[in-house]
Amino acid sequence: MAGPAQPARDASGRWLYPLVVLMHLGLTLYFVSPAAVFGDEPLSGDDFDLHIGQTFRAVEGLQRWGHSWVYDVDLLAGNPAGVIVDSGNKGWSLWTYAGESLGLSRAVAFNTFVLFGHLLAPIAVFLCVRLFGLAPRVAALAAGFASLYWFFDSFTHWVWWVGMCSYATASSFALIPLGLFNRFIVHGSRLAGAAAAPLLGLSLLIHPYSFFILVVPMGLLYLRAARGLARGGHLLVGAIVLTAVGINGYWLHNALTHWHYILDSAYFGQTGLVHLITDYFSIVLNPTDTGVVGTRTGFRFLFCGMAVAGTVALHRAGDRRLLPLTVTLGVLLVLAYLGGHLPGVTQIQPYRHVVPVGFVAAILAAAFVEHLRASSVLRDLAFGARAALLIAALIGVQHLSRDVLYFIPDAVPEAPPLIDDTPSPVTGYGYLSHFRKPEQLSFRLPHPPLIQYPVDVVVDWVQQHVPAGHRIVVDNAVMGERIAWKTGVEVLGGFRERNIDHSYANFMRRFAREAASREDIERYVRLYAVSYFVMRDARKDLDAATHILRRAPGPPGVIVYRVIEPVRFVFGGPGELRASTNRIEVTGTDPSRAVTLAYHYHEALRCRPDCRVERKELPPDRVGMIRVPAPHPPDFVIENGY
Repeated sequence: MAGPAQPARDASGRWLYPLVVLMHLGLTLYFVSPAAVFGDEPLSGDDFDLHIGQTFRAVEGLQRWGHSWVYDVDLLAGNPAGVIVDSGNKGWSLWTYAGESLGLSRAVAFNTFVLFGHLLAPIAVFLCVRLFGLAPRVAALAAGFASLYWFFDSFTHWVWWVGMCSYATASSFALIPLGLFNRFIVHGSRLAGAAAAPLLGLSLLIHPYSFFILVVPMGLLYLRAARGLARGGHLLVGAIVLTAVGINGYWLHNALTHWHYILDSAYFGQTGLVHLITDYFSIVLNPTDTGVVGTRTGFRFLFCGMAVAGTVALHRAGDRRLLPLTVTLGVLLVLAYLGGHLPGVTQIQPYRHVVPVGFVAAILAAAFVEHLRASSVLRDLAFGARAALLIAALIGVQHLSRDVLYFIPDAVPEAPPLIDDTPSPVTGYGYLSHFRKPEQLSFRLPHPPLIQYPVDVVVDWVQQHVPAGHRIVVDNAVMGERIAWKTGVEVLGGFRERNIDHSYANFMRRFAREAASREDIERYVRLYAVSYFVMRDARKDLDAATHILRRAPGPPGVIVYRVIEPVRFVFGGPGELRASTNRIEVTGTDPSRAVTLAYHYHEALRCRPDCRVERKELPPDRVGMIRVPAPHPPDFVIENGY
């Protein structure tokens, strides 16, 4: 770039604004069904069901007790919901709570956060570019690049499609406080600094991994200007940090007080340098790390390549305005493609940082285009160079168009049968391995479940045949999460990889890949008061445990095992109980005998009247169960005392 960007009053390129707006709105309406967003049900499937449960529990806690976490009896034999596992769901929960408080249904309030994330991406990029001092046309172009990246980069599409909407939203939102902080540091705007404080807090509230996006560039900006900052400037920087921490203080406190329950989180996104190569060639190395919608990375590498060129151009022109963004891009690329080799970084699913990579690269790429526009580089090219550039552009457009069409199967004709009427083994995309019928796989929301049987059929069966308060084992994660948030039946299941000790109450956490012995099954059933196992496939170990299990009629697509002996939630004597969020009512016990309940102990639980709660170790459970020592009343209540 030959010099400073054109001032904001330059009207050239304003035709980009309506083009970008219309393109992004059109793609948003195509990929996100307004009827579903404003319908009667929350957007569900895959990670969405996990976040529905987290959000609805937090909303219940805020509405009934004024706390964002609860003792949840419906999942994993009692667990503190809203303390650690949902650290990336705080903003979504508060959004839903606010929306419902304003009169929206809970489902619509939940869904509109997804729509907000879609609409936000190009706006956040536009604002960041303007706050860094570049012309409106550069901001509009960067916003257009961001829109294309949001929809047609495979991992970014996967993240919001599968339900990781909080991180997707934070990946663009984080650029706003970064731009404001830059405006404050570089131009001395106290107003921008004051605005950066709450927006930084909100970015961390949307997803705490915003910290890893922002800490290096904001730190660099501050250190670079520290000597020249007046005392008031240093105080404002401190106020920004304190405000951001204060906004998130309520859940940080909850997380820290429950940290002793935390488990290893290094399950997903464990990528290394080899993934940089496979991503470049659009090869799926491990879908657990990079998503199961395929690998389409044309826009990612295009924008990153242009970003490198833009950085060089700015550096040669002596324009250091975008240096913090260059550093941000470098840090994010290291996290995404080397994080799997870095101790500690493995705990934050490093590959997910590919998402903000594209937004930052889009800004630097737009700066490169502005450099080309403002300079005579293209005009001075010889004929051969221009021809080579045109040929390269034709190949690039072809490649990028295939990335776009991959996500819009409606636009690709289905291959007709062969001449002998045999179904064509080749799809409209030219691949043997792709889904033959586009309707079998949609990259739009709401999307069909990735599993091959209808979850809702199983949920309906559970509601009709399993009494509320009974406890079932479910092997499929999505099905377990949905039963837990949608019915009154307690579930030992859901996502196996929950990074909390309570997840070992999930039968599949221990026995997904190994058979359980008859003794293991008997101990498990009695310890956790199980009534049914609802499994995708028959299991030899469950079939062999005929002394305690029998196959029972169930819905299509699953195998049901029924526990044949009476189920008891109270150990050590007579007694019955009824459990609900934050409350367990126990009746008919023997006051002279200590009783143990089939619910996990928690430090905040209180017993009344005239009784107390202790922890009872019952291996192989890792948390311990609730014990009420004698003497105690025959009838008592255990509640979350916070």
